Amino acid sequence: MPSYKPLDRVSVLYRSTTHGTVLALGQRVEKVEPHERHGQRVWVSMPDDAAEPLAGYYADSDHIEHMEADPIAWQSPGYLYTNLMWWLKVAANGSTGPRLVDGHIVEAPHTDKERVGAAFRASLYIYALRHADPRLFARWEASEIEAAHP
Repeated sequence: MPSYKPLDRVSVLYRSTTHGTVLALGQRVEKVEPHERHGQRVWVSMPDDAAEPLAGYYADSDHIEHMEADPIAWQSPGYLYTNLMWWLKVAANGSTGPRLVDGHIVEAPHTDKERVGAAFRASLYIYALRHADPRLFARWEASEIEAAHP
């Protein structure tokens, strides 16, 4: 059975107020409590169009999964792209991210070690995305070039 902790990045199926059932990638676990029958009860921050801003899931549900539960080679192009964008954000100079301090979530700078590790992970995702979906990779690459040279 999967185990979750606050700040984990997950994908979740949720009820959208405009599109029915939707898969959201890269959502953040906000709170976790033990649950006798399901292992854990997990609360996740939801997209703006969600019927509820903080949705609860059981850890053993098919509606929630860690973003990197599958090896990179098995991830869909959507997961590859979302994970690539996450690792690039963490790798950027001056990047910050949520930290759990005394039970509260605060924004704090990433360490040099974290940024180096994130850059390496991003390189793995670049390679995987290029091979899994060349058109999506080309669109991402063009947007990066355009952003660097407006």
